[in-house]
Amino acid sequence: MGANDDEVSDAFDWSFDEEVQSFSWSFDEDEWERVVEETGKSLLFTSREDWGAERIVRAYGGKWRVERSFRLLKGPVPLRPIYHWEGERVREHCFLIFLLLVVHRFLMEEVREPVLKEFGIGEEAVLHLLRSFDLVTGKRSDSSKPSFSLEEPDEIQEVIIDSLDLERFIPD
Repeated sequence: MGANDDEVSDAFDWSFDEEVQSFSWSFDEDEWERVVEETGKSLLFTSREDWGAERIVRAYGGKWRVERSFRLLKGPVPLRPIYHWEGERVREHCFLIFLLLVVHRFLMEEVREPVLKEFGIGEEAVLHLLRSFDLVTGKRSDSSKPSFSLEEPDEIQEVIIDSLDLERFIPD
């Protein structure tokens, strides 16, 4: 069980006397030693008797992906609000959101190496950059065919475009 803020604060005691404007504090070394001893240690339970310790720890370490996916359902890929009342429509809505979540995870895996690690930015920043792409449409007076291009992408956006091969979606 890792240390949390409450456990750490249990090792410290402080007070402020407004009348005399004095601050005092004390430090409980025994409590601090207990917190340090327990910090960073987890007890993992599993029903997977066929898995070794390393695989169990690796699976536990990857749980953040699942947790992040659930957080996405409250943020960029929101499950709610559902504007349907019929059961079949609600199931369809949930399926589409799940499909969107799968596409989102795929896109983030595609840009992880070239963008997230190289530039040290998070998924939310990548989503913001993806939303800020502007497709410019123009037509010359001597042609009936419109032209398409992306408005001047910055360095990170350029890497996103390359890693996701987004140029293929711009009509010729």
